Amino acid sequence: MAANDLIKVEGTELILEASGALLTDGAFAQADNDTVAPADNPGYPLQDFEFQGAWVNASGINDGELRLYSRKINFEGTSDAPAPSATYPRDLVGSFFPDAVTTTQNLVLEGVPRSLREEEFWLENATGQTLSAAWTLKAYPVTHRPAAA
Repeated sequence: MAANDLIKVEGTELILEASGALLTDGAFAQADNDTVAPADNPGYPLQDFEFQGAWVNASGINDGELRLYSRKINFEGTSDAPAPSATYPRDLVGSFFPDAVTTTQNLVLEGVPRSLREEEFWLENATGQTLSAAWTLKAYPVTHRPAAA
């Protein structure tokens, strides 16, 4: 690597969900083990998300997606934005696109801007199939810097 080439630097991993419950098609679930707060890894303006999980049935999954939403929380103390739902699908961060298999999949969503407010994350299963229990979601704060000479 040449001097001043831009390299990616990851901060400390945040486990947003360590073992999620079964999630039927069309349902929403909060990743409720942790949140991402401005004090977590300050100086990292972006974050990457890693999802790991498996589906009960693989039929038709290629036509669907697993949507990731952000919910801003703790405004003025304890006030929160509305939680994402079928009638309030707001603050979409991005989507994971699973393959049509029932084996465990590792999916990545990179380069998502971090909020200046504390946020929690929600998944919407729009794959057409049920997501098995024990899925995980992690966030990695990210920044970039020049390589050393």
